[in-house]
Amino acid sequence: MVIVARSKQALYAGLARQASTLIKHILQHEDSRYVGALYTVGRNTASEKAIETRFNAKIEVPTGFELLVDSAQVVTFGRTQTFVNKEGNSERNVTQRYLLTYLPMSTAEFASLHAQTDSIGNRLGIFKYLYDINRKYFVGENSAYLVEDLRAYWTSEPVQFGGLRGELVRCLWRIEDPFMGGPLLVYYAHDPKQSKLWILQGVVYGAGTEKKPLVREMEVIAKTLKLAV
Repeated sequence: MVIVARSKQALYAGLARQASTLIKHILQHEDSRYVGALYTVGRNTASEKAIETRFNAKIEVPTGFELLVDSAQVVTFGRTQTFVNKEGNSERNVTQRYLLTYLPMSTAEFASLHAQTDSIGNRLGIFKYLYDINRKYFVGENSAYLVEDLRAYWTSEPVQFGGLRGELVRCLWRIEDPFMGGPLLVYYAHDPKQSKLWILQGVVYGAGTEKKPLVREMEVIAKTLKLAV
């Protein structure tokens, strides 16, 4: 894309008009770069097959990510990498983990759940459901479990999710005793034909590590999800 203008003001105006297109192109370029980095060593087809068998859903699981939980209504997969600093005297563990689940739910029930928000618009209904899931599947030391921290940072945007019109919520998570926290991605969409609410929750943890590349990798993986709708 090339923008030609006779003045600085005209250039700024042209950039403003094309801002959404420019951002879209930048994100597409980033996606391509992260896809290459994530999948250059291949995919974990065994985990992909297990997820497809369990949920009739396809998602591209990069090599290095392993299936952690495979139950009737929940699957989780993720990886932990260890990075050593340049001096070679310090190690940092970085964890990325996804949870895929669904909840039987009619269209009317979903409308009621979706309408449950707090004063700043947080989707409380979705997070009340995830609260119970996380108490079982995201447990740290001393039986502490992951909770969504909606106090400091929260954004939401419409997305295509597994072939359905859905929503992506970006917020933070935390675990107390000992304290841990980091970025959290929650994708969700309702399938009216099968009366199911699908949720894909992504967790990133890496103390002292730049989180943006890790989050972008999680977003790229989420975009490969295909539900049988």
